[in-house]
Amino acid sequence: MGTPLTNWPPLAPHWPQPGLRRGMLRSTRSLLTLACLLMLAEHTVADAAPPETRIDFDRQIAPLLATRCLACHSGTEPEGKLDLSSQNRARTGGETGPAVVPGRPQASLAWKRVVAGEMPPKTPLSAAERQLLKRWIAAGARWGTDPIDLLRYTTSARAGTDWWSLQPLADPRPPD
Repeated sequence: MGTPLTNWPPLAPHWPQPGLRRGMLRSTRSLLTLACLLMLAEHTVADAAPPETRIDFDRQIAPLLATRCLACHSGTEPEGKLDLSSQNRARTGGETGPAVVPGRPQASLAWKRVVAGEMPPKTPLSAAERQLLKRWIAAGARWGTDPIDLLRYTTSARAGTDWWSLQPLADPRPPD
């Protein structure tokens, strides 16, 4: 039916010999395969963590920041000129530098202040909250809803939209 595939494309005077050409094709294919695998691995490493260890910003970090930090570190005149309500402002930082450095808790001033017990000043974070904050920063400090809606979360001073009385009505089922 025509020229077999082993002879295609036809050899031009400047092309390498058929055996060398096949070797070059194999090498090129191998390099492309390796590059694809590396790109795939890079994108799946963050997702490789079991679901219970992945950090969900909107479910775990935003409530922590809203209830423990944003009373002082948000608004028009935040303490230390540090506004933690948005990603850009948290990474830019306040008077003393960047509060959150993705992937580097030890370089993040917010983490340094938390671990020193200085923040929050009245009631320091629990060990579990500190661990969660550190893991989030170490994992790249990925942000969710930006800016954080301060009124979405309940604090000790006011009800948020997550308050029980603000939830949609549900059909209660009597116990069996």
